[in-house]
Amino acid sequence: MLATLMTAGPAVAVCADQDTAEAGDACREAELAQDRLADYSSVTAGKQVKASREVDSVYSKATRDLAGKVEQYLTMDVYDKQRQLLIKSLKVDGSTWVSKYARGGSAKTQSARNMYIAVDAVQGFMASNGLAPFPGSKAKVVRATLSKSLSFLEEGR
Repeated sequence: MLATLMTAGPAVAVCADQDTAEAGDACREAELAQDRLADYSSVTAGKQVKASREVDSVYSKATRDLAGKVEQYLTMDVYDKQRQLLIKSLKVDGSTWVSKYARGGSAKTQSARNMYIAVDAVQGFMASNGLAPFPGSKAKVVRATLSKSLSFLEEGR
């Protein structure tokens, strides 16, 4: 007995609802025989396919811009008049980036995970210490995390 689903078009066979394993196998083979792309190796044509992001993608640009701002914050003199504006900008841009690419600390890529760690460290320090200078030991860790994030970004991870 062939089970079907009602869709907008013609009835579709559901091979999982077959009575026996042999009938299910035959149903799946019939469905695969109707597949228009029978030779999936022609899709890659023997080439090794590597998942990567375009260098100029929106995510990549936003990540690089934010990394530049974080680095600028870490190197800026404490008495620089532009520092307060940079801190305001980092709070907004960091939160915006996190809401897009690492909502709730959950990131899909390794580059986003590392960027989230760096942004979270900087924003946490700014929230609790205000305009105080960023400690050198923490800055070292944040810089290492930023460089790791950017290297993962270059690799497309």
